[in-house]
Amino acid sequence: MKNLDINILPEEPGVYIFLDKNSKPLYIGKAKNIKKRVKSYFSKNNTLKTTIMVKQAADIKYIVTKNEIEALLLEANLIKNEKPKYNILLKDSKSYPYLEITDHEYPKIKISRNVSPTSKYIGPFVNVGDLRGILREILKIFPIRTCSEQTFKKSKACINYQIKRCSAPCESKISRQDYLTLVNNIISIFNGNIKDVLHFLEEKMLTYSKNLEFEKAAEYRDKIKALKKLSTSQSVVLNFSENIDIFYFKNINDSHFGFAVIFIRNGKIIGIDRDILDSNLLIDEIPGFILQFYSKNIFLPDKVGIIFENNIYNDPTLEQTLKELKKDIIITKKLNSEIIDFAKKNIDIYFETELNKKIKNEDLLLKLSKKLHISDKICSIECIDISHLYGSHTVGVSIYFENGNFVKNRYKRYKIKSANNDDFQSIYELFKRKGAKILQNEEKLADLYIIDGGKGQLTSAIRAFAEQNISANIISIAKGRSKIEDDSFSREEVFIPNRKNPIRFKKDDQILLLIQKIRDEAHRFAIEYQRKLALKELTSSPLLQVKGVGEKTIKKILTEFPDIYSNNIITSNELSKKCKIPKKVAEDIINFLQTFQSNGS
Repeated sequence: MKNLDINILPEEPGVYIFLDKNSKPLYIGKAKNIKKRVKSYFSKNNTLKTTIMVKQAADIKYIVTKNEIEALLLEANLIKNEKPKYNILLKDSKSYPYLEITDHEYPKIKISRNVSPTSKYIGPFVNVGDLRGILREILKIFPIRTCSEQTFKKSKACINYQIKRCSAPCESKISRQDYLTLVNNIISIFNGNIKDVLHFLEEKMLTYSKNLEFEKAAEYRDKIKALKKLSTSQSVVLNFSENIDIFYFKNINDSHFGFAVIFIRNGKIIGIDRDILDSNLLIDEIPGFILQFYSKNIFLPDKVGIIFENNIYNDPTLEQTLKELKKDIIITKKLNSEIIDFAKKNIDIYFETELNKKIKNEDLLLKLSKKLHISDKICSIECIDISHLYGSHTVGVSIYFENGNFVKNRYKRYKIKSANNDDFQSIYELFKRKGAKILQNEEKLADLYIIDGGKGQLTSAIRAFAEQNISANIISIAKGRSKIEDDSFSREEVFIPNRKNPIRFKKDDQILLLIQKIRDEAHRFAIEYQRKLALKELTSSPLLQVKGVGEKTIKKILTEFPDIYSNNIITSNELSKKCKIPKKVAEDIINFLQTFQSNGS
């Protein structure tokens, strides 16, 4: 950096890139005047983050553009692709689910994060679990199909018709006109026109009642009740009818800022997402941040409102850039006082409570890295678990933990191909496949890998990565074989590379509890996967060998005890009571499993 002559930089709009000694981007920015903007990084009044970044920089590259709008778009694309260390980056999970209504002759409804130019979309929604619940309730009132085209073309009504969650257009049990009315009513509900839909249902109820079709009238009465209940459980209704995203930014301290987005559709708040990021936000970083957001969430509203440090923010360049994505979008210069008050009250409380949790998590992760003799900061952790399904089916899972939270959209399942009942080979294969993905930039290298297993599993994982020249921090956790004299110590031991003896912890040690928490989540996910596979293969279950056991009984058992084939602590009484099967059959199952497990089948 010392050898760089800043005076040779152009006084033109464009993008500048600070590079480290390995020519990897440290920071990417846009500027109206590249030379002037880069000079500002050498001011004494810069933030600590900027000062550290400049010290690490070995070179600067630049790309000249026609104007600021082009520079802003280029900056957003480069940040998205390169993910520089010192740019504020949205997490991978910051894309939201929508309700998609397809353009088929008989449209279907589904939850989607993908975009089709011909479908209609409702949303975004923040929590996919809540969205599934809403969809379940909607289908009780307006039963339209959710099946695939392949299933629909079989022209055979499925179980959804029997439980009144679909009107079976596949068997022509409803006219296309009446079916499209159901679809339009769903769209109307999400557009806030619930009164119109209620009026439609009430008219139907009265018509059936006048025609003495009381059973049909009662159906519509129940639909009206369900819709009223659903509408009252939805979010706050405001005194204006707009589609607007409100962004709220606040620097909480010198090293954290809070970010929130409030999604408002037709005056109704349909979702609020909030987060705390490890950085201080500068005002000129806001445009790039918002473009990052909309590169992942393509459906733009009619308006965008931005609040920074309790002041309304407006940037004509950002507005013109957003118009490249949606012609009629505007950044509002005024915001309803009602929504500003709502944002401040709700979001400031969240920032205060979550920051305390975040600081505790960061402190715990720092202690973890020191205990494991890892020099770098640990933010992301993956945990790997291998599981066996009645001997011939070995599966593996990896779960992802980042900055104190489980990131469920980064969980992965693996069917192990090279081994049965050989944990060492299974771990080796899983890490070999994981390493290949990392080398192809299809997967990100975690700061730490935890294996549910002992020293042998740890050695297998290290070997798999080493063969691919991947350097990573890997540990394993398992119950120790030797007796612990001091009862305050846990029986579980942590193995680390290049150390003969494992690390022992006291039972209440916060580092051990964190490792156990992550390991237990991996085990839960593995069992869930095990259950899913077992339910698919009921006809090949070894339990069919037990007299009095059929597929229905096995289904009950797997629902309650998905790890039945490896669990050696289940009693016959527990099995009989929870699965509602005769005691004699339960005893025979337990006896069979004990023989089955001891044979290693």
